[in-house]
Amino acid sequence: MNKQLILDTIYEKFDQWSSTVPAVCGKGCATCCTQEVTVSAPEAEKILQYILDHQKLDWLAERVKLYQPPKPPTSTTNEYAQACFNQQEIEQPENRDGGICPFLIDNCCSIYEIRPFSCRCFISETPCSKVQPAEVPEYYLSGSTAVQQLLEHMGQNDYWGNLFDVLLALATVYEYSEIGNCLSADGSADRAKQRVKWAKPLPGFLLTEEDMEKVGPLLQSIFESDIEGKTIEEIFNGR
Repeated sequence: MNKQLILDTIYEKFDQWSSTVPAVCGKGCATCCTQEVTVSAPEAEKILQYILDHQKLDWLAERVKLYQPPKPPTSTTNEYAQACFNQQEIEQPENRDGGICPFLIDNCCSIYEIRPFSCRCFISETPCSKVQPAEVPEYYLSGSTAVQQLLEHMGQNDYWGNLFDVLLALATVYEYSEIGNCLSADGSADRAKQRVKWAKPLPGFLLTEEDMEKVGPLLQSIFESDIEGKTIEEIFNGR
């Protein structure tokens, strides 16, 4: 499975689908740039590969020093969906200030071109702030959640959690050992491994019939996309 090609395709299809939402976000708008961005392993691997390709290892080490781990998520997106289908209650995280993302420099994202989906999908139709929540259509939230479920499914049985925790955990993998060797040997990677969760397969989408009218075309465009001779639907179904 070419996860990076699938990831790029999902990003592209989501961007096309969401282009009609009149977002007011622009350069220098950084209210949502906190340390509580959650990612799947393929998204974090895209960032680590970028770091290797551009020889930014020392730069990443400096960014990591600014990381102050927030409380880990209580469940992955697909764990939460499964609990909903089972009519089980699941603890919801409290609204809290997650601190400024270490990748934010002068109110601009320093990894913008490879930013993870949680950052890509966070927009607002009106100016927002710490006291003024973002505003987007309900169907947009549903579509964003559905894509997050797909990304978790693609990275199932691998790390899932806050961005820097997943980056640190993956840096101990042989493929990224050059990065791991450059990071501080203070046990931060081991602690990150204790905070991350394991990504789960897709149990079904948290979509109502009304949602499907708007979100269905997005999912169809993703599933029908061809990746090296197979559709994403076929790949995700193990065919």
